[in-house]
Amino acid sequence: IQLGRIWSDFESSAHTIVHLPSLGCHSSIRAGIQNLELRQNSQIARLFDLCSNSNTRVVYISPIELRDELLEYYSEILSKQEVSLSRDKFQFLIPNHMADFEYNKLSLATVLAHSPRSLRRLKHLIQGQNSYLSSDIPSIDDFAVADYLNIPILAAYPDKMELFHNKSHCHRIMQATGVATPPRATDIWTQTTLISKFSDLIILNLDTTKWVFKMNHAIEAMGIASCDIRHLSCFDLLRRDRVRYGHNWGQRWAHESFQSKLSLEIPIFLLKHLK
Repeated sequence: IQLGRIWSDFESSAHTIVHLPSLGCHSSIRAGIQNLELRQNSQIARLFDLCSNSNTRVVYISPIELRDELLEYYSEILSKQEVSLSRDKFQFLIPNHMADFEYNKLSLATVLAHSPRSLRRLKHLIQGQNSYLSSDIPSIDDFAVADYLNIPILAAYPDKMELFHNKSHCHRIMQATGVATPPRATDIWTQTTLISKFSDLIILNLDTTKWVFKMNHAIEAMGIASCDIRHLSCFDLLRRDRVRYGHNWGQRWAHESFQSKLSLEIPIFLLKHLK
């Protein structure tokens, strides 16, 4: 709210963006990310903020050492836009305790919040300048860093952000706003519920042959798999009976015999065909 009130004045005058590309998602999600530091550093392209506004200066918090050849690469690209990658336009900072937490899979914001020397240096770098902090997936530690620096943060509160990373909740939002959505089932917590709901979806949507499974709290392309139901042994029988029963196919008595068949076949089918 604070940042929104002054945004137009902010953009038209000299300002600094502190980029903190931190993954503040649940620790169980970070634990499954290989090369977490490289993933958090994938937002190095935020350097191109320098191109969009000549008033912008970037301080980039990096989880890894930025090699000279990488900086030369970005400097060459920026030079084509007549933007210089000089120290007065761009600086990067590695939390001094980054190596100490290398194997703990902590978010970049958490490591920075526990690196007092780096926090003091960061505060010195932005002293006397209009600044704001921009995060990736914010946690309470991103807000703690912004509070220490006494600058606004461009992010939603973690509890609100978590809702929008929850795919079941996002579906409820789309339903409430009247946005058209494909057939789906949400809020599945047990194998029994999964088999039951998937069976219903298959029976009532036989023209949809490819189904996607998404983990509720996974980020980006993680926790996603798919399968093609044409590999089900009873698929052709299902389509035949749908034609046979016509508009009555939606009645449970018309397809009840297939419920038990699918409940037995689906667990084995998913093991073989879920990719």
